[in-house]
Amino acid sequence: MSLIISSPTVYIDNKKIQYSSLSYSKDSIHALSKLAIKSSDMNLKLLDLIKKEVKFYLNHGSTDNVPFFRGYVNSITPTSNGLTIQVLDCMQFLTGEQTQAVKADKNNNFDGMTLGQFLYNYVTKYVNINDKVYIGLDMLNDTNPSKSLTGYRTKDPKTPLEILKKHPVIDNSMVWDNDNSDSTSLPWFLDVEDDGTKSNIMFKKLQSRTKDKIRQAVPFSLDSGLVSYSYKKHQAINTVAISGKENGSETYLRTHDYRTAISATRYSKDVDYPDEARNEAHLIINNSRNNDIELNITVNKGFYLPVGSLIQIKQRSAPIIDGYHNIVGKKINISNNSIKCQLSLNKPKPVLSDYLEPISNLYH
Repeated sequence: MSLIISSPTVYIDNKKIQYSSLSYSKDSIHALSKLAIKSSDMNLKLLDLIKKEVKFYLNHGSTDNVPFFRGYVNSITPTSNGLTIQVLDCMQFLTGEQTQAVKADKNNNFDGMTLGQFLYNYVTKYVNINDKVYIGLDMLNDTNPSKSLTGYRTKDPKTPLEILKKHPVIDNSMVWDNDNSDSTSLPWFLDVEDDGTKSNIMFKKLQSRTKDKIRQAVPFSLDSGLVSYSYKKHQAINTVAISGKENGSETYLRTHDYRTAISATRYSKDVDYPDEARNEAHLIINNSRNNDIELNITVNKGFYLPVGSLIQIKQRSAPIIDGYHNIVGKKINISNNSIKCQLSLNKPKPVLSDYLEPISNLYH
C-alpha cells in the first residue's frame, strides 16, 4: 500500500504559523465548520488575532490550490505553554451575539423575498461593509422549491440563521429513483464553498440515491479506505402528536407497533388543517425509521468529500452498515505527524429536529 504524504499548513492573516495540533469539525449539515489550533508560538500572544482570516490547507496527497477550510478567529485561550485559537467559518457572521439581529414587523419586513434574496440583502447591508468581503455571494442560490418570507413577522430581532431555521425546506420526493420504499425527506441546508479567494455561501441538499449519484458514490470497505466503524441504533418513533401553536389543536399518528415498543414524541408546529398535521407526522415517522442508525466511521481516504455527499459502504459481513449513506458530519485531527479522519453518517437528529420544534416526550 502506497504511503500518502500530508503536509497541512495554516496561515493567519496571510502569515504561515507553527502549530502543535489541529482539529477540524463540522458536526452536522446545519453546523458551522470549526478549526481549533494549538500552538506553542509565544509570539502569537502578542498579536491582535480576533477576526483575522485563517486559511487551512490540508495538502493530503498533493498540494491544495484552494483552502480546505477558511474562517475567522473567534476566540483565543492562552495557556502556560502556548495558546488555543478557535476559528469559525464565515457563517459566524450570520449567528451569535455579535451578529446584527433584524426584526420583521408591519413597517420593516422581508415580504417578497426568498431565503436566498434575504441573505443577499442582509450580507450586503450588514456584513460586507467598508470594502471587506467576509461572505462571498457569487454562488448564492435559492432552494428548490424556493421559500418566501412574505408574511413573516417577529416579536424580537432574529439572526439570519434563526430565520432560516424557522423556514426549513424539505424535498419530500422519493430518495431512490427505483422501487425502493425509502421515502426519507431530503433537507436543504446552507453551506460554504471556497473559490480560492473567498468563502461563498450557498444552499445545498443531501444527495439522493439517483442512478447518477450512486455511480459517483465513493466506495468504502475494510479492504479499502474503511479503518473502523461504530454505530448506535435508535428506537424508531412510532407515535407522533403535533400541536398547533396558534389554535391549540392536537393531531396523533401511530404505527401498528406502538403498544409493544413505545417511542413517542410531541412536536409543535403552525398547522392550519388536520391533514397537514398528519402529513407532517407521517414524514417524521418515516424519517425516524429510515434513519435510525447513527454511524461513525474512521477512514484513510475521502478526506475531501463534502458534508451532504453520498458514499457506499461495501461490507457484507456487517449488514447494518452495508449500503449507501450521506455524510452528515466530519472531523479531522492532526498532531505528531499523524492525521485521523472520521465521518458521521445517517444521524437522525438533523432530519427531525431542525424542521419541527419538539415540546416533550409523551411517555416520560
